[in-house]
Amino acid sequence: MRLLIVLATAFCLSFLASCGGELTPDAAADEVAEAVDEFVGVLAKITDKATAEEHDEDLKAVVQKMKDINARTEKLEDQAAFDAKVKETIKEPMAKLMKESTRLGMDTEIMAVIEETMAEMQKVGK
Repeated sequence: MRLLIVLATAFCLSFLASCGGELTPDAAADEVAEAVDEFVGVLAKITDKATAEEHDEDLKAVVQKMKDINARTEKLEDQAAFDAKVKETIKEPMAKLMKESTRLGMDTEIMAVIEETMAEMQKVGK
């Protein structure tokens, strides 16, 4: 459980630290929040090992989307505005992510299925 919480937190922090592209700070921050919300939505569908196996590819697709967002926002000129906006927009999605991470982290069978994907999510912002 701690690993999942650490991975989720590390992902968001590293993503925030590395983002920067041709999007406006507001649009980039909204995309980050939407992607985290989408990831949480997939996590919410996981209730046991079978649903974890069923939705692991969906999680991987969202991780790829996060990588794509990161790649597009790496050269954002107004990093300070982005940082401020993303801190504002990420609060609710992060709270949901932490709730789902805690719930899933208590089930070793589920974690055995999604742990690799969660670790990949952590790497997105690095």
